[in-house]
Amino acid sequence: MEEQKFHKPKISIVIVTWNCADYIRHVISAIAGQTFTDFNILVIDNNSEDDTVEILQNNFGSIVRIVKQKQNVGFSRGYNLGIHWTKGDYVLVMNQDVVLDKNFLKYANSFLDYEKKIGAVQGKILHWDIVSNKRVDIIDTCGLVIYPSHRIENLFEGKKEKDINPDYNEEDSAIPIFGFSGSCVMFRREALEDVKFDKEFFDEDFFAYKEDVDLSWRMRHRNWDIVYLAKAKAWHGRTLKGINSKSDKEVIKHRKTKNARYNMMSYRNHLYMLLKNEYIKNIIHYFVPLMWYEIKKLVYILFFEQKTLLAFRDIVINFQRMRKKRLFIIKNSKMPAKIFQEWVSK
Repeated sequence: MEEQKFHKPKISIVIVTWNCADYIRHVISAIAGQTFTDFNILVIDNNSEDDTVEILQNNFGSIVRIVKQKQNVGFSRGYNLGIHWTKGDYVLVMNQDVVLDKNFLKYANSFLDYEKKIGAVQGKILHWDIVSNKRVDIIDTCGLVIYPSHRIENLFEGKKEKDINPDYNEEDSAIPIFGFSGSCVMFRREALEDVKFDKEFFDEDFFAYKEDVDLSWRMRHRNWDIVYLAKAKAWHGRTLKGINSKSDKEVIKHRKTKNARYNMMSYRNHLYMLLKNEYIKNIIHYFVPLMWYEIKKLVYILFFEQKTLLAFRDIVINFQRMRKKRLFIIKNSKMPAKIFQEWVSK
């Protein structure tokens, strides 16, 4: 594509990078090859210690604007900075390990142009084998699903593309979903501005992990629709793989493969999310499955994952700030408690 001038494009693409020199070429090359070309790219680099910035400057300096941070500010802060510093009507937020199908921007843009009440478009995200640079027909996510326990999952994660619900494989499928995966999602800027708290779109207290669930929930509170669009495809080289089985045994096995700090943040952010977004009526309505799920997690943490208990320290420190955010969300919500229940999968 031709050299971009950083005017106001139709789509602004924001990528937060950190030590991704081994594969960032593939990511930017896939963007450069898009059939829709009215976009620009802003990379927020979280103080990479490898050659990420040099590769971007030397190979893509004509099409990528790079802002290098002096420290790792996290995904939430990085994305927020990028959204504030761009001007596109639509904002594509994507991870550093996502490669887009050549028509991704074309389809997502057309859909948002046509459906004015849509706040976010979630594409069909499959697995990308980074090492071999191979696109695999295994689902990474088709969006987020929430259960009565308030456990959140990536829809169809780990399943072969041909084995998922046929409705999700139809070429023209556009299916409402509870939430989007932050790995690759296109927003209507108007929706982001409508749900932000202070200057935050993504909650910066989350730093990383489940910031996408929280933003999905807040968009739902403001009655912005979130839709899965089957023909908007991409491939994600997820570092921490999901699991096919959601049994307690498999979940525990999976947690043992993850970094202790990541486990702590994931647990803490789940509790932050409930504190901020859920109605008391719904906590009562889902009390049994919700409490059983939380008790099982707490017992496991007490015996086998004590470092995760640091989550409660953060919750105590930040409780008043979370309370302030909650009051803002609930006061401005357009989604009654009963409507939220319609998004809970049985």
